[in-house]
Order: sequence, then structure tokens, then C-alpha cells
Amino acid sequence: MLLSENKFGGFEMGIDARGNIYQADHFTNTIKIIEKNGRSVTIAGSGKAADVDGIGLASSFNGPQGLAIDKHGNLFVSTFNYDTKQGNKIRKIVVE
Repeated sequence: MLLSENKFGGFEMGIDARGNIYQADHFTNTIKIIEKNGRSVTIAGSGKAADVDGIGLASSFNGPQGLAIDKHGNLFVSTFNYDTKQGNKIRKIVVE
């Protein structure tokens, strides 16, 4: 996989036990999975800068940037929007 093409924005990336790469994309307010073929797919976040719980694209993130994965495959994402000075939350995403 070639990540140096600079086609991925955002701040944090993490790899789970199965080799899936996840990205907290601060610029598009989404959480993405990067597949082994290099394709990026949004799995959470509507793109709106807001902290709204929901399933998949029905959720919203206000400046996602930190990302951690626990031993069960759950994602934890921290948010902070530098423009609005809002967010500042830790959100949990259950990947099924």
C-alpha cells in the first residue's frame, strides 16, 4: 500500500489486530478505514463539524484527531475543532 501519495488527510491513524488501518480525518470530520488495496472508505461521520452520536454516517465528529484501538477492536476518537474551539470529547466507535 502506498500512503506517500498524500491522498489521505487528517491527523491520527491506527492499525487493529486484523491489519485494518483506521484514520481520524480532522479536515473532513470523518473516520475512515483504509483497505489493503489503498482505497479509503468512510465508516463514521457525516462530515458536519458536530459531536452527534449515531450509527455510521449518521454520526458527526467535531474535529476528530486522536485515535486509539483497544484489544476488542473498539475505536476511541478524541475531538477538538481549532476553528470553533469546540469538541474536546472522547468518542467510542464499535466496529462490527
